[in-house]
Amino acid sequence: MAITNHQLINTPDYRRHLITLLFIQIAGLILTAGFITVLLYQINVRIDERIFRIAAVIENDYPGSLEKVIPVLLEDAPGLSVQPGKEYLARFGYLSGSLKNPNPVYSGMLPSVVTGFGILALIITALNYSGFLFNQKRLYSRIAELSDCIISILDGKPAFGKTKHKEGIVDLFVCRFNQMVKLVQSSTEKLSGEKLFLRNIISDISHQLKTPLASLIMYNDLMIEEPHMEEARRAEFLTVCRNQLERLEWLIKSLLQLGKLGAGAISFEKTPLNILEPINRAVENLQPLAGEINLSISDNRNEIHMIPGDTNWLREAFINILKNAIQHVNPQRGVIRITLSDTPLFLKISVKDNGSGIPEAELPRIFERFYKGSNSTGMQNVGIGLSLAKMITEAHNGDIRASGSDGNGAEFIITLPY
Repeated sequence: MAITNHQLINTPDYRRHLITLLFIQIAGLILTAGFITVLLYQINVRIDERIFRIAAVIENDYPGSLEKVIPVLLEDAPGLSVQPGKEYLARFGYLSGSLKNPNPVYSGMLPSVVTGFGILALIITALNYSGFLFNQKRLYSRIAELSDCIISILDGKPAFGKTKHKEGIVDLFVCRFNQMVKLVQSSTEKLSGEKLFLRNIISDISHQLKTPLASLIMYNDLMIEEPHMEEARRAEFLTVCRNQLERLEWLIKSLLQLGKLGAGAISFEKTPLNILEPINRAVENLQPLAGEINLSISDNRNEIHMIPGDTNWLREAFINILKNAIQHVNPQRGVIRITLSDTPLFLKISVKDNGSGIPEAELPRIFERFYKGSNSTGMQNVGIGLSLAKMITEAHNGDIRASGSDGNGAEFIITLPY
């Protein structure tokens, strides 16, 4: 972006530079005026000395004539012609206005005058150079500081330029530079986090797929090695293989969802919705799995609790939370209660069960990916559901917390902003 002359003049850095130069020029003018004043004083002293000598000679050799001469020496006498005096002095070798024979008063002072003006010129030049050097040193010191910051950044050590809290171009440049460093640092940290997440998710996928794949290979090898296997046993093996394939399908789907959420590759279509819609759909989907478990909503199903959100992803979150509760309650005596309550700032959803509960020591890790608590049972529980629910909730600017104690049931509280 080009800068205009008006912008340059209004720039504090440039004004400071101009003020410095102005002070230097004023100092030079004061020195010049002082030098000229001293020079004129010396010329006046030497002329006075000449006049005193002339007056002494006239008074000694021509007594009484000094009264006629004094007015001419001390005052202007326009009525008298200067030509006779020029002709008379010319006979003694004094030629007025001649460079070869200048006035003795001035010729005697010429070396001092030339030397004085030379010294004065050197002083003014030194002042100008000092001012220029001062401003350039200040500018290049800032540039050198930024250069050191760039070297530190290239070495992987973020560094920021120091601002002087002034409104100059240099300070503006330093602020923009610091903004760039923060952006680069944020991008680097994000990239490092994505690389770490990718490495972890690949490791997790490999680990989680290993068990069902091993089971499939084993049962398949058994059926190949025994071509005349009993039909009942073969049917049993095929049922196990189907179950493992379904588990693989669910596992891969969940891992892909987890990976997309963690990488920020999913765009949520947030629209105004009644939160009961995804909750009711989640309950309906899980009724076959719940069986005799008392799964209910402690709220009027016609009630309206409007929030901005993505219906499908919120349903996925509630499915995972409810499925976790179903896995930890007694199939015959289990009770899972969903309660909704409004607050001035957010909607609060509670999912409470009377199951095995969560040991207090495990609460901090309950939402970690692939974490399985000590009360976790069944091969289907691999520790993905709650992690997915947390990521979906946070993507809606909400929060999810777990509470409970060992043997006294668990409660998950989800808060979503209006």
